[in-house]
Amino acid sequence: MRPFFYSLLFFCLPFFLFAEGLEELFSHLNLAQEIEKKSRAELPLFYNQSLIGGYFLTPSARMATEGMVALGGASIPPYNIYGGCIQLFPRFELSGNYRTFKGGIRAFLDEDSERILNAKLLLLQPGDGWEGLPFFSVGGDLVVGSKSKQGAYLAATRAFHKVPIELTVGWGIGSLKGWFGGAAWTPFDKSALPLLKNLTLLAEYDPTDYRRAFGSDHEERRVDSRWNAGLGFLGWDVLQITAMTVRGRELAASASVRYPLGTTKGFLPKEEKALPHMPSQRQPALAEEIKPMRDGLLREGIPLYSAYLFLDADHNKSLFLTVINTSYREEREVRRRLAALLAAFLPSDVAVVDVIVEADGIPVLSYRFRSLVLSRYLEGKMSEHELFLLSTQRDPCSKPSDSLLLYRRNKPLSLFTFRPRLLTYFLGDEGKFKYNLGALAASEGNLFDLAFYRLQVSYALHSSPLSSRSSIRDLTPRSLPEVRTDSLRYHETARFSLEEAYLQRGWLLGRGWFARLSGGYFEPAYAGGNAELLYCPVSSSWAFGAEGAVVFKRRYDGAGLTHHVRKIHGRSVEEVFFLGKQAFFNLHYFYKPYKLDFLLKTGRFLAKDFGCRLEMTRTFSSGFRFSLWYTLSGVKTGQLFHDRGFAFAIPLDFFLKKSSRSYIGYAIAATLRNNGALSATGKPLYFSLNEERR
Repeated sequence: MRPFFYSLLFFCLPFFLFAEGLEELFSHLNLAQEIEKKSRAELPLFYNQSLIGGYFLTPSARMATEGMVALGGASIPPYNIYGGCIQLFPRFELSGNYRTFKGGIRAFLDEDSERILNAKLLLLQPGDGWEGLPFFSVGGDLVVGSKSKQGAYLAATRAFHKVPIELTVGWGIGSLKGWFGGAAWTPFDKSALPLLKNLTLLAEYDPTDYRRAFGSDHEERRVDSRWNAGLGFLGWDVLQITAMTVRGRELAASASVRYPLGTTKGFLPKEEKALPHMPSQRQPALAEEIKPMRDGLLREGIPLYSAYLFLDADHNKSLFLTVINTSYREEREVRRRLAALLAAFLPSDVAVVDVIVEADGIPVLSYRFRSLVLSRYLEGKMSEHELFLLSTQRDPCSKPSDSLLLYRRNKPLSLFTFRPRLLTYFLGDEGKFKYNLGALAASEGNLFDLAFYRLQVSYALHSSPLSSRSSIRDLTPRSLPEVRTDSLRYHETARFSLEEAYLQRGWLLGRGWFARLSGGYFEPAYAGGNAELLYCPVSSSWAFGAEGAVVFKRRYDGAGLTHHVRKIHGRSVEEVFFLGKQAFFNLHYFYKPYKLDFLLKTGRFLAKDFGCRLEMTRTFSSGFRFSLWYTLSGVKTGQLFHDRGFAFAIPLDFFLKKSSRSYIGYAIAATLRNNGALSATGKPLYFSLNEERR
């Protein structure tokens, strides 16, 4: 028994010696788990009238999860609100609203609608290590219109999960004048019934300055009570319905839908292709043995377009392959399938293979796979992560001059797409909303492997009418010609339109330098020519370049061009000569942790105003993209002009059972203006490169 006793003592002694340390370790782990549990927003999160986390009129300090997107509307006498919200970052919430006034309110305001941008920044949350402290957030509103709702606030929110109740207290300036507060009680949060689980009683103290908002003589300034109370319902974490009394006089209601577009895998489960079968022994290096590799790449959606055999500097046999990614949005998936195919079908006496990935006729990037590395991967002696570390992205290279052609095929002539389209505009500071509903069909491809082409036609199903007053009103400063505010006239109801018909040729100049020439009908309003130069190496997060274009204004009907545009002075209109010129220096930066693309364009815009345009694009893990832009420009007289807007793009494969590289996009500016306007010029070089590399 002694050996057994000594063995037991040997193994157990460390636990006795370090029992206190282990107890402390587990105590810390339990504490961390408890803090994480408490920091999670277990109580239902409601959006207020502005689609910012809150109650009904007031905000709270809480936020949704990153990538959450919401759309909704509210009816709050005397106005209706339509808006959207996105959780752009884990601690930054952004929403935009379009507010229209009803009844006689217009007599007391200079406008009958306004646009409001709301933003909220989370400064502190319980999970940050400050146990017992609430959520702290700061936020504000930026208004285009009456400015009556502009303001800023600081809010603190504490969730008591055992009760379960949420309390908020805050202080604001501007629209929320002074102290405000809110409460949400979810009595049935432990219920298994979806209709009861998130049923919540809401109450708030609303300090809004209604005299400032509606005019001192209007009846809507009357406030019988600053306490609002009502009921909120959040069903299936998607649908929110809220009803509440406001000002002690009116009944208001709102409804919204939310969905995690930034993190979703799509609305339909994907039928992913299995990786190719790996044979136990690879084939000899004969030209005809390229066929299994070619067929495998075609099945995987990465077709092979050329294959060359050459000797490297050490006189080893090597392959130079050119492929095009036609199926996958994520670069990692492309590299994963390339490695699997090459490991399975690469001839046994080939030492190195260089794979060049092309996009829009331009070599974008390359991978170098070594036979020894692929062999170890094939035998299961190397993980996929190790393989990727040894086969990183490289700048594309040209094929060796003394190479032997093994295989070549022409690039596809045409790729056809058809989809519906919605265009929306805000005309003037008073916020007149105009729209166009239509359908478009497009074809793009390569002509004789020499140039990329794109052809797009559209049909306008229905368009907002343009009154004679709105067609000549002074939408922008008088010093600028009408280069963009006539956009809706290109999309009048029941009209076919040739929107795009252009050719584009790109070149790899070497060492990270690229060039592009394009010409034709770039968009419904402009046609002309463009040249672009870009420096964008694979290894750098920075890129810069320059571009310039000369364009003509298109007529509203047909494919004809015109040398004249309108210049509006109040109610008078004159025709002026116009030859569009734009030139920019472009600076790009990619911030990898959040997949953020920044673009700064500096130069001359179409209306002869000079300035800069800053764009920021966030790409979420799901492929969903959201962009913001701001433009500041001026003319020789010293006038400064502003423009701002947003855009988003949803991957088409959200609605499919397979991966797709197509997107459905939407964009809108706060006001359709002539300042800061620029013409499309085909596919920018950075866009083509970024699509494949990121």
